[in-house]
Amino acid sequence: MVVKSIDIYYIARPFSLNQNFLICTKSLKDNMPPTLSIAIPTYNRAELLSYCIERIMKEFQGKSIDFEIVVSDNVSTDHTAIIVAEKIANGYPVKYYRKNENSGAFPNYYNVYRRCTGDYIIWLADDDSIDSDQVLKYVDLLNQDETLVGIYTDWMAYDDNSESELHRYWPQIPAMEFSPDQKHLMVDHIIQNQLLVEQGIFRRKEFIKAYVPYQYGFPYYYWLYNLSGQGKLRFDPEPFYKENRVLKPQFDRGSHWSNKDLAFQLIGDQMRIAIESLFFQLLSDYPWDHYDSKNRLLLVNYIDGWLHRRTTLEIARAIARSNWILAVELRRRQIMKDGNSNLDKSYSEFIEITLPASIQAIHEIHKSIDDKKKLVFYGFHSTQIHDLFHKIFPDAEVVSLNELTLFDHPEEILLISKSSKSDFNQHGIPSGQIIDFTSLIECYRLSKIDPGWLHPL
Repeated sequence: MVVKSIDIYYIARPFSLNQNFLICTKSLKDNMPPTLSIAIPTYNRAELLSYCIERIMKEFQGKSIDFEIVVSDNVSTDHTAIIVAEKIANGYPVKYYRKNENSGAFPNYYNVYRRCTGDYIIWLADDDSIDSDQVLKYVDLLNQDETLVGIYTDWMAYDDNSESELHRYWPQIPAMEFSPDQKHLMVDHIIQNQLLVEQGIFRRKEFIKAYVPYQYGFPYYYWLYNLSGQGKLRFDPEPFYKENRVLKPQFDRGSHWSNKDLAFQLIGDQMRIAIESLFFQLLSDYPWDHYDSKNRLLLVNYIDGWLHRRTTLEIARAIARSNWILAVELRRRQIMKDGNSNLDKSYSEFIEITLPASIQAIHEIHKSIDDKKKLVFYGFHSTQIHDLFHKIFPDAEVVSLNELTLFDHPEEILLISKSSKSDFNQHGIPSGQIIDFTSLIECYRLSKIDPGWLHPL
């Protein structure tokens, strides 16, 4: 969209960082609403927001679609307002709203969505990006079918630094559509495929009706069901959204909110409440005649099974992120439900989860005390643990006893001892600088591991 000239205007008072105002663009040609609204909630990420807007403009350059970029600022204390004013001055189709007070993330979402004016709406985090070509394909689908009120899509975890995809969140499933009288089939599709329903493109008016406040759980499922009563929904595995888990080196999120690890929430009470609410809404639309104590128990067990199956996926993701301690915690939940593994699987889990978790624990303790201290592995029968640690954490300084006279400078080392029986206090090494490796193995064990397994190490 080319804006030949713009009007900049404010609400009530002139531009001020601590006053509520609106900056927007108007085409002199007409005041018709745009086809697409890109809604961006933001807080204290001026440089990331600037880069995000520039990428949107580049993505849609030369594309035949009218669009607006709507920004809701949760009372940023940085130069966000100045950055946006510069974009406006450059003729970018930006609307900017600054809230009177920081009321949290979701209220900022509600604000930005209700400020949009386009026929269709997508939301975009200020540290993420989109594929405009795929967005336009979905716009075409919505244009062709007026009964279609929204398209939920997969999205990709993305390394923006190397510009490479990390993974996606949905299984490889065909696209499916469900009408309002097929809600039971829609819910079954979501549950059977364990779909995370966060991203999509929607008809704005219908979406705003559905997008109402909730206090807990993953509200995306509530909003989905609210939306499903207004028209047909499509579930399409082709993503347009890039969740930039790794940023380019010049950027810093400055907030824990975005891209945080949601593993426990996705298998815990927040997800349970969301799925329970999804079924409750479904039951409200169908006769309750058969919702007796027996079927209630079956439904609860069904939800338990859904969360349980999802735990397997979160364990694999934790291992892929080199977070074996988290994998231990998640695996224990499964063992409590299913019982312990056979001997072969127990040994495999010891090698793949317990042992790396112990190595990770050494690294965490090393960082928390002083990562300048040299690591010394003492009392092991081989260098296997030493070598494994160095492979996983190559930047840490690991020395052998041949390179360091062990007790000459005790303040310089962090000692990893194979046995807790040795007394190093007489050599001037305080107990806080000694890590009992056998105790770590016990802390992270997933079964009754024979300590003899450690002897060859």
